[in-house]
Amino acid sequence: MSIHKYRNILIRAVNRIGDTINSLPCIKALDKAFPDAQITVLTKLATADLYRENPYIEETLIFEDKGIHKGVRGRLRLSSEFRARHFDLAVIFHNCFDAALSPFFAGIPERIGYVREGRGFLLTRNLPFPDEPIHRTDYFLEILKLIGVTTEDKMP
Repeated sequence: MSIHKYRNILIRAVNRIGDTINSLPCIKALDKAFPDAQITVLTKLATADLYRENPYIEETLIFEDKGIHKGVRGRLRLSSEFRARHFDLAVIFHNCFDAALSPFFAGIPERIGYVREGRGFLLTRNLPFPDEPIHRTDYFLEILKLIGVTTEDKMP
């Protein structure tokens, strides 16, 4: 599988600190695969500092689900923000339906993640939720395989 040349990547991050740490090798792999791409992470305030200090991320956006991104109007605002930024890839690590909704409404051309909570139609490339338990880092790395990104380096 050939790798498309993505230039502007959005990562819809997970909300828990442990999951955040386990996702960091994936961000490193994305940066290595697409060194000229701008990588932006959308996360909650609780995990924002872990992403802000990451050398592979250019920008960290805060998902304010209790503030400006609350409810339907807030999600539409978020979709509008995404559209204005012209992302060409959304890597959706977070498993909820809502995490895939705003990238879909923003018209981000490539949206990848696991099929969970009936959100398969919101994704352009997806994979089934694993039948067997796997390490969270491997779980996130599987998503990247959808676009041809692989790595053996599991260090953040």
